[in-house]
Amino acid sequence: MKTQDLIPNPKLIEDLSSSNYHTRWFAAEVLGTKRDLTDAEVKSLAKIAPKSDVGEVLVWGLGMMKMPGAEKLIGSFLEHPVNYYRWRAAEALRDLGTDEALNILTKYLEVSSEDETRWKCAWAIGEIGRMDSAETLWEAAQNDTDRYVRWKSVWGLTRLKGDVESFIKEKMSEQGINDFMLWRSAWILGRIGNQKTIEWLTDFKNDHQVNDYVNYQISLAIDTINSRIENA
Repeated sequence: MKTQDLIPNPKLIEDLSSSNYHTRWFAAEVLGTKRDLTDAEVKSLAKIAPKSDVGEVLVWGLGMMKMPGAEKLIGSFLEHPVNYYRWRAAEALRDLGTDEALNILTKYLEVSSEDETRWKCAWAIGEIGRMDSAETLWEAAQNDTDRYVRWKSVWGLTRLKGDVESFIKEKMSEQGINDFMLWRSAWILGRIGNQKTIEWLTDFKNDHQVNDYVNYQISLAIDTINSRIENA
């Protein structure tokens, strides 16, 4: 039997408010690795943890142990004033990977006023890897006001498990797509494509009037695919 199994959860929750930092830290670590938290205890943690200096330890553990029902508690840390805590929350929601975790990440990607929170959410959404997140990441890549959020959203698209290539090709073929998204799309295809992708990009390049920079990025994507094929 492990030491943590000998300690009742209510005592651990009480210890989160201890005047001793090490007691608080130990309580957070143990609580974060227990799978038997009740709904009432999770609600208690939701009140204590966001204001605690060891709350991020708890959040990390709940994510690693995939604690069911902890999504809202973890998601509350996406509004924490300390950047490191927000990063921990995004990581933990990534680890949970549930529908609710994905919904929370999507919400904060769309509405958070913090650039760093939005890019962390874009990263986590990509890491969860669900194909039904493609449109969310595409919208962020195209419209977010922050350059790094746009970049992380583009990167996230390469991480999705599914037919990302068909999604990107369809977007590239739409009327009105801007040059930025064209060359970012070529970048994505360069990292996930194969020989048939090279043929498609070559035809696209020949059939569409795009500026020199987009042409260059398409050529670079083709070179990237060729290099990967040769080194496989």
